[in-house]
Amino acid sequence: MEGKVYDLKWDGIRRSSPQDFPDLSTLPTRDFALYLINSVKFHCEWMYNLFDEDIFMERFSLFHERPAEYARAQPLWFVHYLLVLAFGKAFVVQSTKSRRPPGSDLFIQAMRLMPDFTFFECDIVEEMQVLNALRHSLNSGMHTEMHSSSLDEAYVQRCRTQFWTVYILERQMVSQLGLPIGISDEAISARFPALPGQPQKLEALKIHVDFCRVLAKIDQSMLA
Repeated sequence: MEGKVYDLKWDGIRRSSPQDFPDLSTLPTRDFALYLINSVKFHCEWMYNLFDEDIFMERFSLFHERPAEYARAQPLWFVHYLLVLAFGKAFVVQSTKSRRPPGSDLFIQAMRLMPDFTFFECDIVEEMQVLNALRHSLNSGMHTEMHSSSLDEAYVQRCRTQFWTVYILERQMVSQLGLPIGISDEAISARFPALPGQPQKLEALKIHVDFCRVLAKIDQSMLA
């Protein structure tokens, strides 16, 4: 779908009230959903941390025990789930006669159900996985080394993984749009995640970050 422009046929209006119930009739079966999730992992896992697999799949199992109840009880996870499925459909469906991209129905439903984060309390990492927001990572200090005895090591590793995902996406998007970068490399002291037992994934992440740094220097020289 790269290089194509689609009309999603959506006016941008979200659901009218929190009581509006999400439409579960359009969701794929459990087995097909697993296939879509695995396709996202296959295409994105080396460079992007779009979801924490252990946490996400645990909630996936809980959701399929009581879909309607869980979607209402965990609205942010359900939005996240819809976005992952939308990505999966985009990867799996090779061609379509529709003027909308594969998975757009799931994407639009996710956007309509997106909560107002002004008052919505949730795990900051989970919020970033939905929004991929650089500002959230900076406000939480994820661009730093995050040294503190009060921080759980597993949480620190999640933050590092998420920060570098956001960093890569931000560098790529501002380059394509011809915009200045959101944070200079000199201001970043965050370490790479440990990723034990996954040396190839860690090396791929480092290579991609190096590429983004070079890309940023080229873009900055052109904007100067």
